[in-house]
Amino acid sequence: MPLTDSVKATFKDAARKLTGAQKRAFTAQVALDYCEGSARKTERAMGWGRVSVQRGLEALASGEPYQDNYGARGRKPIEALLPSLADDIHDLLEGHTQVDPKLQTSFQYTRVSARVVRAALIAQKGYPDEGLPEHQALYPTLETLAIDLDGGSATRSNRTQFIKRMVEFARHSGLRFQLIYYLPYHSKYNPIERCWAALEQFWNGAI
Repeated sequence: MPLTDSVKATFKDAARKLTGAQKRAFTAQVALDYCEGSARKTERAMGWGRVSVQRGLEALASGEPYQDNYGARGRKPIEALLPSLADDIHDLLEGHTQVDPKLQTSFQYTRVSARVVRAALIAQKGYPDEGLPEHQALYPTLETLAIDLDGGSATRSNRTQFIKRMVEFARHSGLRFQLIYYLPYHSKYNPIERCWAALEQFWNGAI
């Protein structure tokens, strides 16, 4: 069958519907049947990239499929570009974290914002400003946001408006939320509370 314009149109339409190894195998077979097995001639005749056609020809000849290296494509994650970044962040946050009050997870929580961490990485660790991601992207693997709550009337889990806002925020941000409530009367066990009681007695309602 001669490689007429109508045949070319049929082959091109079929190739557009294929992807990956199947497309390479198809274009390689067209090259063998109509273009003397030449990837360059196939490129001129069909408009297909000769590199892809050549890979298909090599796969047909060896019987082994070409291994697509998708992992090497696109933008590399920040962990690959700055391998010491995670350790430096942990070092900066040392002493500024706390464990789960209920000891239900091994996570540690901090109130230090990403903006402050980014500034500290530049000032204390010597990172260049242009080499760091913006503070919004400093934690690219962030999936769960923990919120400490005191169990007051405004933030109880049975308050429908509060839970409704939390659900809306979770949907908007795409994060999972973990509401961590302090134990009942937890503040009563804080030594500072004794100070407030003594001050209240001293002032005797003067303030």
